Amino acid sequence: MQRFLLLLPLVLFTCFTAKAQLQIEYGTQIDSNFQQPSAQHVFQFQGTEGDVIAIRMRDRNSPVDACWELYDANQNRVAAKCGDGGIVELFGKKLNSTGLYTLYVIDNHQNDTGAYGLSLHKMNQPDYALTIHEGDDPIDKIASGVAMKAYAFAAQEDEEIRFQMRAADLHFESTMFITDSTGSKVASSYRKSNVYAGIDRWVAPAKGNYTLFIYDSGGNDTTEYGFTYQSLTHPTHLTPLACKEVIHTAISQLAEIHAYALHLKAGETGFIIAKASSNYLESTVNVYDADGVEKAHLKGSGTAIFTQFTNDGPEQDFLITFEDERGNDMGDYYLTVLTFSETCSDEIGCGSEEGSLDPAGVPNLYRIPVFAGGNYTFSVKEISTAIEPWVILYDASGQALASINDPVKVTISQTANSSGTWWLLVMDRGANDTGTYRLDVGGCIEQLPDWEIACDSISVQLDGQGSAVITPADLDVTLYPEGLERTAILSQMEFNCQDVGTREVMLTVTDEFGRIQSCKGRVEVVSGLTINTPACPVVFTDYAPASCQILEIEVENGSSPYQFEWSSGESTQSIQVCPEQSENFGVHVVDANGCEAAAQIYVQVAEIACDNKGKKINICHRPANDPEKENTLCVSLNAVDGHLHQGPGHEEDHLGECGVTYCSESAIQLESRSGSEATTQELLVQARIGQFSEAIVFNQLGQVLYRFTDETRLLEWFTEDQGRAQGIYYLRWADHKGNWFLTKVFR
Repeated sequence: MQRFLLLLPLVLFTCFTAKAQLQIEYGTQIDSNFQQPSAQHVFQFQGTEGDVIAIRMRDRNSPVDACWELYDANQNRVAAKCGDGGIVELFGKKLNSTGLYTLYVIDNHQNDTGAYGLSLHKMNQPDYALTIHEGDDPIDKIASGVAMKAYAFAAQEDEEIRFQMRAADLHFESTMFITDSTGSKVASSYRKSNVYAGIDRWVAPAKGNYTLFIYDSGGNDTTEYGFTYQSLTHPTHLTPLACKEVIHTAISQLAEIHAYALHLKAGETGFIIAKASSNYLESTVNVYDADGVEKAHLKGSGTAIFTQFTNDGPEQDFLITFEDERGNDMGDYYLTVLTFSETCSDEIGCGSEEGSLDPAGVPNLYRIPVFAGGNYTFSVKEISTAIEPWVILYDASGQALASINDPVKVTISQTANSSGTWWLLVMDRGANDTGTYRLDVGGCIEQLPDWEIACDSISVQLDGQGSAVITPADLDVTLYPEGLERTAILSQMEFNCQDVGTREVMLTVTDEFGRIQSCKGRVEVVSGLTINTPACPVVFTDYAPASCQILEIEVENGSSPYQFEWSSGESTQSIQVCPEQSENFGVHVVDANGCEAAAQIYVQVAEIACDNKGKKINICHRPANDPEKENTLCVSLNAVDGHLHQGPGHEEDHLGECGVTYCSESAIQLESRSGSEATTQELLVQARIGQFSEAIVFNQLGQVLYRFTDETRLLEWFTEDQGRAQGIYYLRWADHKGNWFLTKVFR
């Protein structure tokens, strides 16, 4: 906590003459005196439209009956209040205009003289308020009875905040309230024994600036006081606690709160023990989770107080506060925490061992794996006579199964209802002595079933929405002992288009005894997006009507709209191409989920001219009733359409020579040239080594000449076999994926 002393505000002590006027400001405390029963005191202050004000007046141990009237700049009465002794006050009066306001103060019946006090306050964001921050423990003072202190602070929406104050003077009626930026009261305190006031759990209705006011309710007492500003959901001034660390510090002022943070993993249990040195200090400990929910509350004086609490939410920091219950006693105290974890405990098995409690107040924590149905005994006996053993047995969830203390020896016998890990806590009953003890454990089995985690590598394909989900069982290939209960989690279970590729995923398995093992598996994430391309795009440059092709693709297993990007620059689903030589056209597709796919379409350019002038081309006539009698015709360009559309019996007629299949997809771009420019060596050098699975060589008549299964023999035939004439041959070959390709070559 941050402690500081606050400066006292200005108090005006006045002595009036007839018709005297005194200029005052918001936040001013006035102490004055009526010297004549008919005296009237006049005060003026500058008010602004929208100001929300409070006025308090009371006699100061005199017979004066407080009475006042407030007028605006036009001498219209705004408010008035009178009494027959005691406090006369008004809160929440809103000013309707800007100007100089006049406050007339008299004795109510104008029959008494004596001292009085008067204070004027602004309730909506007063600029004279002192700024405080979360975690502050200020000391301040009310120096005049009707005075009010204002403190400005900021809060988040739904932030839960606690304020408490304690006055030094037993007659002081401690009172607090909170206003928002409009001057409206949003919270008020309760009182215990006059001097203590608290606002235990105020929830801020909105993010913004607020004002805390502190005063004596009766308006007649003065005192020094302390107060604390502690956020329960957004604490910022915390001391972190570590396992078995001993905090030895002191409460040194009124209403002081010390705040600590304890980090717990999901399902982890924390244990806290505290004790004050003085029997007067009523030790009070509160535990809150990250949402401000109270998980534990304990108090006591002259003895150690302790409790355990389990984190039933996600991994988080818990707020732990220590204070004196009524905020009036001071003194030193000790505080220690444990966590039910491997790092904060020692594993034990059957047998006997010595333990030591040192330093004082710090327990020892043990963990032991148990099997369902097993009966276990735990015995703790002092070796040093100073300690008085207190033993508590907890189950895996942090619930106490047994708690026994004795001046000399403690024995606990317990049957396990389920397999898991138990926790055994050993401490001194008074938490004030050190010494050694003997711990004996019986009933446990000799050895736990062993297992070693193993991970697989898998492949998953994204669905049409661009997502995929795996479970621990998809990666886990561990051989577990029969009947072993376990839980498994993955570092990543859901995948999307941004995860395409190989990912490393961590599998973590925890068995029923709390043993944890992890391994990494590889997950190959495959985009489900697929592209269907045209099966046989061929263009014939020698015949204009067939010199272009429409390349239209279909996309499956994706979400529209799609983005298309062709290697030729177009961005539509289909394009028209008119290549002059065979080439690949690439297309890249991105769907609405960000999944990507790419494909290449090999468009083959075929030469079918059958004269040197380019005015005739080859067509293949295949009679539908007798395909065996097909023959190649060399016809003029003007006659092509007539040959191809002669009606029934000519449905299978096609461009090009008979016996030649022009449909070809090439994974390797082989070049086709005319004349002697193309050599066999050039053709094969352009092929990638290891691409051929099978190759067939045939002539222009469609006669198969050779079949090869490797490139070397194919190369030898073209370079060494002189028995074949030079001319045009056709190479039909397959790659290792089963795709067939056709290329015209010259020899």
